[in-house]
Amino acid sequence: MNNLYESGEVTTSPPRTLSQPIKLMIGTPAYNSLVHTDYLHSILSYTTIPNLLTTVVTIGNTSLLIEARNKIFSLFVSSDFDYLLFLDADVGFPGEQLVRLLNHRKDIIGAPIRLKSPSGRIVFDYVDILDDTNYPLVKVKRKGTAILLISKKLALDLAKWCEKNNEYYYFDSFHSEGHVNHFQNLKIYNVFRLGKKGDVFLGEDYWFCELVRELGYDVWVDLSCVSVHNGFLGLVYSPNNC
Repeated sequence: MNNLYESGEVTTSPPRTLSQPIKLMIGTPAYNSLVHTDYLHSILSYTTIPNLLTTVVTIGNTSLLIEARNKIFSLFVSSDFDYLLFLDADVGFPGEQLVRLLNHRKDIIGAPIRLKSPSGRIVFDYVDILDDTNYPLVKVKRKGTAILLISKKLALDLAKWCEKNNEYYYFDSFHSEGHVNHFQNLKIYNVFRLGKKGDVFLGEDYWFCELVRELGYDVWVDLSCVSVHNGFLGLVYSPNNC
């Protein structure tokens, strides 16, 4: 089953009410400029949420995922939007699930994503639960960016850190056609990187979480959220199937 909206997992909807109006930027790196139908239906469902104003930023003509995420993050910093939702192009995350995340009012929070495991073993994109006192809301060490919500407060603190440590660069329009309208003269903050932390090599999303935690923020995951990570198989996550 490769479609969240036909899987039977999205059967009931909790009250889709935000505790206050929110302006949300949705950022999506899209390989080959393609998105899944579950992603499309998710975006459409967000437009029906009262008091939620959304915009979607996609980058589809680069193979450099780190560069794409840094550009989206930096555009968010320079905008007047309240939150940034990183939502991958092969992911389904319906509107009622998004409301759950937004209403937590956390500076960084995500929903669980099943990773694509050829063996079929159930593996998720978060690492090390540090506190489960408020289960199913848990504090974790690291969380992938497939579904990750970031506040403007956190983004501004990260930008200040980049300024202080000279971790920024400017968009090169000569080598990146198609992004000029969004990114011309934009300062790009280098918050997504690959590298070694201690004795572990981290991908760009886990590196981001390490930086966030170094600045004193906690990383949260709501394990009650339903999502799907599509590939050759639709890897549905629900609290009921684990």
